[in-house]
Amino acid sequence: ESDEVINLRREVRSIASANKIDLGFTFGADTKATDSKPGFTAFDLTAGGAREKFIDFLKGLESVNYFVALDSIEFNRTSNNFRSSINGKVFSK
Repeated sequence: ESDEVINLRREVRSIASANKIDLGFTFGADTKATDSKPGFTAFDLTAGGAREKFIDFLKGLESVNYFVALDSIEFNRTSNNFRSSINGKVFSK
């Protein structure tokens, strides 16, 4: 795994822990950079928690120091809790 992947995982887990969010985070295959395109690693993230904390978690994700593209986001709400499934990519040099 690249440094970007390892550090992103650590940062997302820290944001989730600070907001009491249940987190699942897995990485997929690496795609190597070419002369015209950056490399990236796909990821799947599941998260759940109380509404207010979940919103704070999403705000925290916006502040990570990595170039991340989100391909899909699904949200489910049950009473006062939210669950999401996010598929995306973290780009590398």
